Amino acid sequence: MTLGIFIGLFVLYLVLGLLFIPGKNMKPFIVWTVLLPLTPALTALHTKSQISVYYAFLILPILFIILMRSDKFKLHRQSVISLLLLSVIILFYLPLGWLFNTNESTWIHTLKDLKPLLSLGLAFLFLEWMKAHQLQWNSIFNKTLLKINLAVTIGFFIVLNKTSFLASVTGDPFYLASQARYLSLGTYFVIFYLLAKLASNQNLSFWELVLVFIPVLLSGNRTILVVLILLVGINMILSMTNPVLFVKRLALVGLGAIALVAGILLGNPALRDRIASILNVNQLIDELMERRFSPFIAELDTFSWYNYLIGKGIGEPFFIPWFTYRENIDDYNIYMDNLYMTLYVKYGLGMFIVLACLFFFVNRTATNKRFKILVISYFLIMGLTTSFMYQFSFLFVLILLGAYTNLPVRKRNI
Repeated sequence: MTLGIFIGLFVLYLVLGLLFIPGKNMKPFIVWTVLLPLTPALTALHTKSQISVYYAFLILPILFIILMRSDKFKLHRQSVISLLLLSVIILFYLPLGWLFNTNESTWIHTLKDLKPLLSLGLAFLFLEWMKAHQLQWNSIFNKTLLKINLAVTIGFFIVLNKTSFLASVTGDPFYLASQARYLSLGTYFVIFYLLAKLASNQNLSFWELVLVFIPVLLSGNRTILVVLILLVGINMILSMTNPVLFVKRLALVGLGAIALVAGILLGNPALRDRIASILNVNQLIDELMERRFSPFIAELDTFSWYNYLIGKGIGEPFFIPWFTYRENIDDYNIYMDNLYMTLYVKYGLGMFIVLACLFFFVNRTATNKRFKILVISYFLIMGLTTSFMYQFSFLFVLILLGAYTNLPVRKRNI
């Protein structure tokens, strides 16, 4: 059953990619991807061999770009430089990985390590092709989609937690032992809608806060919740040049915080307990040193002096002790819960080149300066507790950033 669903969704996205080519209309892709239950709890339905179904959307457009005459498709200099840097990283660190990797490294690990780099490269091509065809973040289409997404999110959250559907799809004890979280790609859509709204001169309404934060709460992801609160604070600081706007947003954030706390206490006990654990400093330190950082420390013990400069190359996995109870998951994972530690083990000081390419991509988007600051801040903070570049949502986030603008049409300059 799961394979049939995967094939059906894969074909759907191939068709969406084909329909996208003539007019560069992103709306069908956005609607399907936001509303479908593409969530880690249901990985068996939408991801096989690290290939998520929505990747198929880019296959035909990218082939079309490659086959297009050069005089009809030209890359910006910064995109060319970024693509060259990514190519150099792959050409240098791929053979390095074959030389330095441990016996636990397999070709699957190599492919998983290549995926973030290839995703960035594809995103640059997509971004350049979308020039002057971006959707507006502040549009009736998006506001309508937010409302539908809220209803769909609540519906799937109930299905996963109140029926036997999840057990019939996955045998992973991680999802079966506790309340299922519903972190879909739609959650990332509402996150970046919020950032675009914060970066504009328009106030967030109470209902927009509801449409954004309820899906975030139902995701059960405390990292995203904390990051959004921090980004709201950063945006308030950036807004202080306008005292009236600052006071209005401060009042709105205060009301939102009260509603948020009430939602945590009443609506999601699991998330409430997770957030409470953050306030326990001793528990947090023990968790970081004994669990979260232990794979990185174990890797450093295998370093020679030159590995501190160039890392161990593409394909080096981490031993994750807390994966041992999950029989369907390999104890050796290609990343750990910290992007910077993950990249350092693989690329050494070369990790800054990979991060620079990501920041170059954000800088190339057709958005204003404040939005770019908020997006880069989002990535920087998320990297402390997740390796977001390795998650199946990463390419979707890049596509969102390339497909949307928060600039008026007359002010676009990319």
